[in-house]
Amino acid sequence: MRVRARRSRAGAPISSVPGPALQPVRWTLDLFRAVRMRPTATSATVVREGPRLCLVDAVLRQDGQPAARASALYLRASEAPPA
Repeated sequence: MRVRARRSRAGAPISSVPGPALQPVRWTLDLFRAVRMRPTATSATVVREGPRLCLVDAVLRQDGQPAARASALYLRASEAPPA
């Protein structure tokens, strides 16, 4: 069986934030049920966006039902306190 991978670019919320780059610090993936080789729909939402962090949630749906959920937390690097 031969499967073709499709590429998706979903960098708009993180890459469009001005200032120093955000670094991923936590990624979570919850699988609710088996994901089949069928059409899927995905959606992503920026849950919280501030000067130092960005929290993004995403949901993958098949047959109108959620099959997986993911979240990612990005933080901006901070300076070390003086010694």
